[in-house]
Amino acid sequence: MELRKVKHFNELSQETMAFSAQLWVDGKHIADISNNGEGGSNNIYPAKGYTWDDIRQYDNLDTECKIFEMVMDDSVRRDNQSKGIVIKKGDKYELKKFSKPLSTMKKYGNYKTFIENTIKSLEDEGYTVLNTNL
Repeated sequence: MELRKVKHFNELSQETMAFSAQLWVDGKHIADISNNGEGGSNNIYPAKGYTWDDIRQYDNLDTECKIFEMVMDDSVRRDNQSKGIVIKKGDKYELKKFSKPLSTMKKYGNYKTFIENTIKSLEDEGYTVLNTNL
């Protein structure tokens, strides 16, 4: 299960994050999801070619909590990944800042090895790396 085309509407968020996204399962776009940010449940609608019966299993509290977590991960990642490596352990986010701008670091020949080793070390410590720009 993954979210694609996530759009955040921070100015609308009151109690929860206001967002819209596509829900993809096993490489298929099965539903569109949104939340108006007023503390209520997510709105879920079948994507073209699917029916309510096809997506009913994703309209439950466990899935809704997972989707909110994925939306939060996306928001934190977008806001911070240009500054360093965005990591998560449990429900805590951290930013491991780079000593130089990422655009500068990518010019060095050892950049790829450095990033791979850094990510492996963080994952060995139990962190999840959220960046998509490395």
